[in-house]
Amino acid sequence: MSHSKPDDAPPPHVGPAIAGWLVPGLGHLLLGRTRQGLWLLAAIGGLWVAGLLIGGISVIDHQNESEWFVRAGQVFVGPSLGVNALHQALKPHADPAESAALVPSLGRVHEQGVLFTGLAGLLNLLAILDALFGPAARSEQREQQT
Repeated sequence: MSHSKPDDAPPPHVGPAIAGWLVPGLGHLLLGRTRQGLWLLAAIGGLWVAGLLIGGISVIDHQNESEWFVRAGQVFVGPSLGVNALHQALKPHADPAESAALVPSLGRVHEQGVLFTGLAGLLNLLAILDALFGPAARSEQREQQT
């Protein structure tokens, strides 16, 4: 009778989790969960892109809206880092009259864009955790233990 220690447990699916952070749903695609991966890509990716289309790239701003970027989850969608870097690089050189995407939108439009991208990030965090510890990870661990 073999006793397994917690240290003997195989590591979770870190590679698919990182892939799922870079592109929502990609981790599930790599785990062979094609339908779920495509749904996650469409839902989370669509929500994130819709937030950018609604409010412009100014909705992702770690300097002025760090609570949304970090605590509310925008950072959990990997491309947010690139959009934030682009926004920060262009902001000092921007003429507000020429680049409306860099200036926060008026009224509720900016808030809606921030909410959409933040919600996409939180949903992607759930997808990342599912890629790490979900059914595919548990079934592979059972196969390795037998």
